[in-house]
Amino acid sequence: MSYNFDEIIDRRKTDSIKWSFRNNDDSIALGWADMDFRTPKVITDAVRREADFGLYGYVAPGPGWYDPFINWCERRYHWQIKEAWLSYTPGVIAALGSAVRAFTQKGDQVIFQTPAFCLFTELTETNDREAVHNPLIYQDGRYCIDFDDLEAKAKNPKAKLLILCNPHNPSCRVFTREELTRIGKICVKNNVIIASDEVHCDMIHKPHQHICIASISEEIAQNTITCLSATKTFNMAGLQISANVIKNPQMREKYAKELVSRDSKRPNIFGMAAFRAAYESGEEWLEELLVYIKGNLDYLTDFIGKNIPQLKVIWPEGTYLVWIDCTDLGLSGMELGDFFAKYANVFLSAGIFYGIEGNNFIRINLACPRSIIQETLIRMGKAIQNKK
Repeated sequence: MSYNFDEIIDRRKTDSIKWSFRNNDDSIALGWADMDFRTPKVITDAVRREADFGLYGYVAPGPGWYDPFINWCERRYHWQIKEAWLSYTPGVIAALGSAVRAFTQKGDQVIFQTPAFCLFTELTETNDREAVHNPLIYQDGRYCIDFDDLEAKAKNPKAKLLILCNPHNPSCRVFTREELTRIGKICVKNNVIIASDEVHCDMIHKPHQHICIASISEEIAQNTITCLSATKTFNMAGLQISANVIKNPQMREKYAKELVSRDSKRPNIFGMAAFRAAYESGEEWLEELLVYIKGNLDYLTDFIGKNIPQLKVIWPEGTYLVWIDCTDLGLSGMELGDFFAKYANVFLSAGIFYGIEGNNFIRINLACPRSIIQETLIRMGKAIQNKK
């Protein structure tokens, strides 16, 4: 490999949220969804050039600025988009919050599949909307969509928005064209706008393929805002920049007014430099990263299969995360996170943070050097072996 993903980088005293969760300097943090790999040099060089210029005034994307991103979407997702459809927000969660405010009113319902990233509930309820769950069906170690339940809930006159997470966090499903088409048709039929969180879309395990829901048909495109970002792909979440694709001009106008009302239309100067460099020159790094993370996944799956039979890995189709069924441990909720923190000195994401459907699960971040994965699994295995 050209890039050293085995490098250990000490982030414990860098204000990292992920590494703020620890008992001591021997703790391992695999909770929050950012990577412990260096951001690609092509990006740090771009940020450094901006820093060296020494003047950090207001900036805005000019004509052609989005071209590398547009080319990326066509090349990797087979989706043709236009510059006129694009807008900036400081991150995908900010984009989804703006969609909630732009396309719903207080008291309206926002639907999403659960288990779900906890901020979906937060950005719905703090805006005085009602969060409506469409629980995924968990069967034979795999998740699928309950379409009957989705259709029933979409028919409610108060249902105005669906937050779709694809690839799905935390189940790590990559939804198929057939699944996405059915979701899209249900939403179009019932006048439910789709806000599609596709932030993990570059982290796909072969043979699966990411399909942007707005690329499926014209009627679905006219009913969708797609929220994308380089932040997960290239480990630059702290630069807070994302792009939103809205083909429908009326929806675009509503959304633009919401961004103006929140003064969310001006990008961070360093985020702009990083965003363009990522989509222009970051593909080689990404391809090597995907191979490395797949190696981490294979190692984890093999180790657990041979040494920790109490855990059941839900094979991820995408993301750099892995969702693990811990039912056989006899622990649930916060007990799971507390157990591994206390007895293994490992900080993971307890599944209860993703809703009641995650009560018996944990989520592990695989985007770190393999030696950390190895040490984590050894500690977890010993903790479980010694459990009484």
